[in-house]
Amino acid sequence: MITISLCMIVNNDETVLARCLNSIKQAVDEIIILDTGSVDKTKSIAFAYTDKVYNFRWTNDFSAARNYARSKAAMDYLMWLDADDLIPEDTLGKLVELKEKLPEDVRMVTVKCVPQFGKGKDFVTIAARELPDVYYGPVPKGEGDYGGSEPDMPLSAKQQFDCARDLFDREQWVESAYYFEQFMGSGMGQGEDKIAACFYLSICYRMSGERDKILPVLAKSFGFDVPRAEICTQIGYYYKNALDYSAALKWFLTAANLPKQNAKGFLLLDYWGYIPNMEASICAGKLGDYAGAEIYKNRAAALKPYMNGSEISPELLTPLPSPREPGKRNNVRVVSYDEEFKKRAMQFYDNGHSMAETASVYKIGLSTIKRWKKKR
Repeated sequence: MITISLCMIVNNDETVLARCLNSIKQAVDEIIILDTGSVDKTKSIAFAYTDKVYNFRWTNDFSAARNYARSKAAMDYLMWLDADDLIPEDTLGKLVELKEKLPEDVRMVTVKCVPQFGKGKDFVTIAARELPDVYYGPVPKGEGDYGGSEPDMPLSAKQQFDCARDLFDREQWVESAYYFEQFMGSGMGQGEDKIAACFYLSICYRMSGERDKILPVLAKSFGFDVPRAEICTQIGYYYKNALDYSAALKWFLTAANLPKQNAKGFLLLDYWGYIPNMEASICAGKLGDYAGAEIYKNRAAALKPYMNGSEISPELLTPLPSPREPGKRNNVRVVSYDEEFKKRAMQFYDNGHSMAETASVYKIGLSTIKRWKKKR
């Protein structure tokens, strides 16, 4: 029977950490928590699950933090989760069973997880501790999972893809695009990763102002498999940002009506109904089709950001709370935002929308979003 060390790097994650740990604790043999400076109750929550909680001063070098957490692990296999990840119950049962039956020559397995609000990877890897968890090649310090130690060796296709994803998660759009382009140019890699690369590249291009590259890279994904909702939604954003709401609406509805895939890799479930319906509502409203806008809004409201499949979310069926409660203080008009409204707006931003899109949809200023983001 194998043993597993769960390793996590956390910071101000009091709202999601317990949920994550409750979903996986039965399947792991030790939990390593590396805290990089939380000022909320994250550490006290962590101590309720493990005594292996370590302080680590953040130096803007993710590889250093990950190396340190890894050095504290003692089990046969390592598993990494983000605080907002969730292991579904059916997957947990299979993982417990797998620990008993895993052949000795299998050194790496992939496990399904559910990232919060559909953002992030849908699968995590459990790898034998002796495997070399190192990025090789010309990767600047801190841009690899664990840092590079042999700078003259070229990156493999998998390493290019993983490095690009790490940079994407840090919103380093130009650098991320570079490694995604290297991955696509290699001709290697699985089809699911190629589709994912097209999706993330389109966002990198949008965020870095390279609009002319967006449609070609999205269209390229159609050569790897049938159209995906994630891709069609990004095409919708391409036209929406150009104020071509008619074309955008068609692509958002295409995404919303696609039959769900059983892909084993790249799949962001909120794009298969929730996000495109929400965007279709906005576009229909811009075109003056208010009846259609109401229909699409109701469809979106009936879809909860996914946990185990699609289910009705009572909180999403309630009307959107008032965005602001104006008042006066010392004869100066003051605007305070409802907490539920803040949550909805930041969920929208976390789903991959830009600050500008979030500000436009929720009628708030960019400075407000930046302030909320900083306080999290």
